[in-house]
Amino acid sequence: MEVGIARAFGIATAVRFTGDTTLVPGETYNLGPELDINLQLHLQVTKRLSLLLGGGIGLQNTTLAPAVTYAVTPSAITIEPNIETEVFPGVVFGLEFDIGHAGILAGYHLRRGFILGIGISF
Repeated sequence: MEVGIARAFGIATAVRFTGDTTLVPGETYNLGPELDINLQLHLQVTKRLSLLLGGGIGLQNTTLAPAVTYAVTPSAITIEPNIETEVFPGVVFGLEFDIGHAGILAGYHLRRGFILGIGISF
């Protein structure tokens, strides 16, 4: 999602669900979604084509899976997780094609890889 001014400058945010499904005792795992916040520039190349350049940060909570001994059952233990927030650089670039009140975006995100998007402007 991006909120911007005149298709030239915007503040974008994205959520990527990253929760791990299989926990390994004693290993670090992702806790909840990763949140991205970017500042983005839309540099007009032609009347309908723009170059998208953006940068920001990604935030991901992580915690350590508890290591349980075999003498104690896991249901008998209550563990308060020690949560840390990792910060990652976020860089995005791509091309955006304007089709009136909508746009089509194809680009690359440093952490997510190739991205495709559809935008609606009003």
